Amino acid sequence: LLNLVLFLVQQLGLYYILFEYNKLILLLCLFDIYIFIHFFFNNSQSFSAVKGGKCWVLYVYSISIKVIFMYFFAFNDDFFLADMTRDYYNKCVIFLLLNLSTLIYTALSVKSYKQLYEDDITISNEKLFHNDLILHVVIDLFDMFELLFTLVKMSYIIKNTNFWIKIMGGVLISFSLYLNAYSFPIISIIREKNNKNLDLGDIYFCKKHAAMIGIILVDIPFMILRFYFLAFFFSNVHFQPLLIKNICFIPIKCKAIKNCNFIFEQLRKNIDHSNKHTKNKYTNSQQTCTYDTYMNSAQQQKKSSLIYNTNTFLSLSVALRNSVDIRSISSIGNEINKMGKMGDNQMEKKGDSQPEKTGDSQRDK
Repeated sequence: LLNLVLFLVQQLGLYYILFEYNKLILLLCLFDIYIFIHFFFNNSQSFSAVKGGKCWVLYVYSISIKVIFMYFFAFNDDFFLADMTRDYYNKCVIFLLLNLSTLIYTALSVKSYKQLYEDDITISNEKLFHNDLILHVVIDLFDMFELLFTLVKMSYIIKNTNFWIKIMGGVLISFSLYLNAYSFPIISIIREKNNKNLDLGDIYFCKKHAAMIGIILVDIPFMILRFYFLAFFFSNVHFQPLLIKNICFIPIKCKAIKNCNFIFEQLRKNIDHSNKHTKNKYTNSQQTCTYDTYMNSAQQQKKSSLIYNTNTFLSLSVALRNSVDIRSISSIGNEINKMGKMGDNQMEKKGDSQPEKTGDSQRDK
């Protein structure tokens, strides 16, 4: 609800003021209605980071287009309002309305905690880096809008002296604002403990991304421009406190980039270690399966050989029995034959003895 109210107040105020300078601003209404629908349906706690990230990307696209429009077309040097006080008042109001973007980013980021972290009490490295990311992005956004306000106030002076400064300032502000659309993390390692992927370092990636954009496109070029303004337009700009911010944030962001690179190395080592552990575990399981398969096949071969040997033994024993039976039968047959032959011999002997006895008896008679 807070994001919705801030978005409505900001967009209505910008359209109301910029319409007085250039009517073509109404062409962006359709895109802002589409963004309003996304903000309206961004009420899910479980997907607050994903939906919030999409809302922030679309919102930054819209603000970047409006910044380019108001800087190069709306606040045209050839067009002035009749009342200079009102013109200055309008530019101050636009500066305040643009700074509502810092509140929208903060509100979306805080709401994303519901998806990124398990609870609000536990403190983790990711949460600390996320809070630091929010702080740096908010300060950089304020720095961009402040320089935009300075360039808009001094547009007629810069045009008469160095027109390239106006071009460079507008390009730097719009481009750095556009790239900060990708400084919104949507994935955390805490919620995805089982997934081993470098994409889970999204918070550290966004922190590194915001730091690099802040150094290359915000702090260094803005510092040079502010030194230039102090040297040649001191009566118009005076001393700007954000110049100290540009000087101090360069080493701070370099340190943040170094810390993020160190964390990426640790994540990569953890992934390699987990992959090696998984590979070794897979190899051991394969070896165990191979050994088990070998033992099972050996046991099966042993059983089959035992069965074969048993069958062979049984067949041999049966053959031996059969051979013994055959031998016993043949021996019985031989004995019978021998008995038969002996009986025949005895009968022949008896036959020969009976005629002799009959002859003797006849002789006696």
